[in-house]
Amino acid sequence: MLFLYTILITCLAIVLSPILVCMAVFNQRGMKHRLGLQPLIPENNTRPVVWFHAASMGEVVGMAMVVHRFVHAYPEYQIFVTTLTATGLEYARQHIPETRDCHLLPLDVPFIVKRFFKRLRPVALILLEGELWPSLLAGADRYGCPSVLINARMSDRSYPRNQYVKPLFRAILRRLTVIGTQSPLDAERYIEFGAEPNQVVVTGNVKFDQATASSLPDRGTVRKMLGLSDDDLVIMAGCPRPVSEEDAVLQACKVVHDRYPDCKIIWAPRHLERIPDVENRLTEAGLPYLLRSRLDHQISMAATVLILDTMGELATLYAAADMAFVGATIVPLGGHNVLEPAACGIPVLFGPHTENVRASAEALLRSGGGRVVQNGDELAEAWMMLIAQPDRRKEMGAAAKEAVHAGNGALDRTMALLEERLFGDR
Repeated sequence: MLFLYTILITCLAIVLSPILVCMAVFNQRGMKHRLGLQPLIPENNTRPVVWFHAASMGEVVGMAMVVHRFVHAYPEYQIFVTTLTATGLEYARQHIPETRDCHLLPLDVPFIVKRFFKRLRPVALILLEGELWPSLLAGADRYGCPSVLINARMSDRSYPRNQYVKPLFRAILRRLTVIGTQSPLDAERYIEFGAEPNQVVVTGNVKFDQATASSLPDRGTVRKMLGLSDDDLVIMAGCPRPVSEEDAVLQACKVVHDRYPDCKIIWAPRHLERIPDVENRLTEAGLPYLLRSRLDHQISMAATVLILDTMGELATLYAAADMAFVGATIVPLGGHNVLEPAACGIPVLFGPHTENVRASAEALLRSGGGRVVQNGDELAEAWMMLIAQPDRRKEMGAAAKEAVHAGNGALDRTMALLEERLFGDR
């Protein structure tokens, strides 16, 4: 099946080559990166290269911690970073100061991947979460480059889909030196799909470590920055997804506003291009709003809703909130990071679809720091309960923070695994 994949993807690349060339000429969708037409590492580099790869910004956040710890332990290596998306690439460039060599992942076509390996000659390929690309791993194997998968997970959504390509999955997994999984369930699934039991180790989720790695922003300072008083009640709507989930969250915001008109809401769209639509929806709902980029921190925030139209501030602004909803959970998209608000010590509400953040969501539910809401009505009910019961709000917030700290240690276990299976003899 791996051979069949190679033939099909190569033929597809050849058929689409005129389009790919045109895209590269105008550098659309980062095609120069994806075809390996731009410099990868400095020509005068003499250090051995370790290649790190993560999918998008959410995964790159965790990768940044791993890279930082890796460089501290192994300063003799040159770090090369790839990601799938432009947002992930931008985050990597800003938050992984240990390297300037950040690129988009090459197209998973054998002759393109070969170009990358010939130019990089990496001594190790470290992949995060679920980034298993057949041609990439085949190329690593061909060049004698050991590959590892860390912080690995197999979500409830991807698990049944992967059954259709189980032979391909088995061939891919056998090319990995070791797999460090987020949970025992993830370990069982990888073994079921063909990984050897001694190849799989449960190391935990590094996002727990990431949530507490840096000192949390001061609540009072963040509120002052946003023009909020200490007494303001603030709700965070973190990345609700279009369109049905946005409708549900907007409905809940409207209900809360009618009951508690002084309550403030911070709305963080998942993608900045959604902002015009969000503005229209808020206007139709009769909720006055203000853009974060236009907020003068020296004056109080007069609007009901603050739309976060800046990049990289969401985790910080959770500290200003009294409670939060985390998106991509009412709709079946698997969920965004529920640990960022939890680390700030506030109650975390989310929908039933948390396949991508299963371990984190379960930890919050066990501790009492999280609660599942099925729709906009339940979200409004939960928000109003927490507003009316400040003691309950405080208890849930403390439980959420404790759950985050209880999950720490995955980064240490991941580094120990790399030391044992890959870098111990180097």
